[in-house]
Amino acid sequence: MDTVALRWREAVWIARLAGLFRRRAIAGLAVYYSATVAGALLDGIGLVLLLSAVMGRLAREQADSVTSAFLHLLDALGLSSNLGAVLLWVTALLSIKAVIQMAIVAIEARFTAWIRRSIQQEMFAAVLNGNWESTRSLRIGKTLGSITEETQHVTRYILTALRTVYFFLNALIFGAIALIVSPGVTLMLGLIGLPLLFVLRWLFAKQGTLSAAQAIARQQFIADVSERLQNLFLIKTEGSESRHWTSGMRHQHDIAHLEILIGYCQSIIVNFNAVLIAVALGAFLAWHAISGQSLNEALHLLASVSVVGSRAAAQINNAIASIGNLSRFSGSIEPVRSVLAIPASARRQATPEPVSSIQLHTVSYQIDGKPIAANIELVVSIGSPLVLRGPSGSGKTTIANLIAGVYSSYEGNITYRSRNGTEYDPRQFRARTAYVTQDTFLFHGSVRDNLAPLDGDIDDKALIEALRRAGALAFVERMGGLDGAIAEAGRSLSGGEKRRLGIARALASRPDILILDELTSGLDRERKDEIIALVETLASELVVIAVTHDPQEFSAWREWRTSMLPGLQQSDPDRTPDTKS
Repeated sequence: MDTVALRWREAVWIARLAGLFRRRAIAGLAVYYSATVAGALLDGIGLVLLLSAVMGRLAREQADSVTSAFLHLLDALGLSSNLGAVLLWVTALLSIKAVIQMAIVAIEARFTAWIRRSIQQEMFAAVLNGNWESTRSLRIGKTLGSITEETQHVTRYILTALRTVYFFLNALIFGAIALIVSPGVTLMLGLIGLPLLFVLRWLFAKQGTLSAAQAIARQQFIADVSERLQNLFLIKTEGSESRHWTSGMRHQHDIAHLEILIGYCQSIIVNFNAVLIAVALGAFLAWHAISGQSLNEALHLLASVSVVGSRAAAQINNAIASIGNLSRFSGSIEPVRSVLAIPASARRQATPEPVSSIQLHTVSYQIDGKPIAANIELVVSIGSPLVLRGPSGSGKTTIANLIAGVYSSYEGNITYRSRNGTEYDPRQFRARTAYVTQDTFLFHGSVRDNLAPLDGDIDDKALIEALRRAGALAFVERMGGLDGAIAEAGRSLSGGEKRRLGIARALASRPDILILDELTSGLDRERKDEIIALVETLASELVVIAVTHDPQEFSAWREWRTSMLPGLQQSDPDRTPDTKS
């Protein structure tokens, strides 16, 4: 089997992250496979006994090895071995087997839910905790598709792998019982199917390749549609629905075509058992002619082996189909693995006391060898706010992110200093930082949900005060107060209202550092003046840094121009095309 097509190493790595190798999971798997073996034994023995009873071969001189051994066991235990007693035992064995099978299905359902939940939790955590240098270029729709749909496929992959072992165990038990009944017939029927397995090798590899291509096309489709849903208002105002429908559906043909080809491969794999049965019957007739046994005796051996052997064949066929499914689901392994492999941000403890000033000394930063900032020297403190001014793409936002401690791969020194002069390295300590941008994002929910900090250690009175200080209390009261509803992304609010709520949210988090990125962009003069006045008031209480290219804004503040830096003509990597300033 092509291990590249199955991607089993990556799947094992994902399963380990999902907790499948923890003690509790291993115990569950032990119960699962023990029940598998027990169920197969009860089923196989019960079927052989039933066939012997139906064919009238309960006499010891006529019985096969399995039936004879069971009859001897009954005699040793002092139990009756007549026809009625044997049928009662068969009923009991098959009933217990049915109960075991129900338990196996229930265990599979629990494993499915647990694995899916664990992988999705790990993926979401990987994105949230990933360092910004790795996560800033993630495509939202593609990542969302990986966390949702591709995770479902990976869950099926892992469960299918567990089921493959289950099917092989069943086949092994049924095959062993068939060998005991008649080694010659069993080996003959087993060997004739070996050459056909080489055909399956190619089918599995082909299906795995098609699955990987379909996963890529599926992610592109989700990303295309997601982007257009996010910009639905723009599409409506432009009247460009037809063009965006075409762009959004451009990968549908590839997805459908690959789905059909995968279906063709799957149909052959799933129905491979029919081919095996036809070949097996032909081989049996040839074996009968060569062995010289009477047809009646040969048919008895064939019936005895076939009842259990057909179960073994069915389990082998299921195992083959499961391996086919592994190759079909394997295309989703890489999208899930790439999200889980996002490097995590370094763990930092909160500064034990408020930060009153920040110093950057000969700080340089680059991405992939491309200089973004070079030899920066600046100090910003409470009461002495700083405005970063410069042309679009000149690195203003990147410098603000360095100050905020978002990056750790810089050269030089950045120092957080408290009022009593204690210094903290932002690579090891995290200052309370609030970031407010022109594209203030609000979540679907209430005003309270959007304002309350994650630690939840703030009451409604404090939230009202934050709204008042941000000049947002009046319109929030018109919305219904803290329980007022906010549409997804704040679509129910104006740009100025969203930014005031962004400032209120920042204040509610009780920050030491407040960073404002193009906060007044797109607002009318009156709204700009109001927000600038508010920010200038906050600058007397907090360490405030404003990013802007407008020469009129914060003109009284100390200014630092990014255009003074050499080599900063390239685009700022922290700017997306639609938010460049």
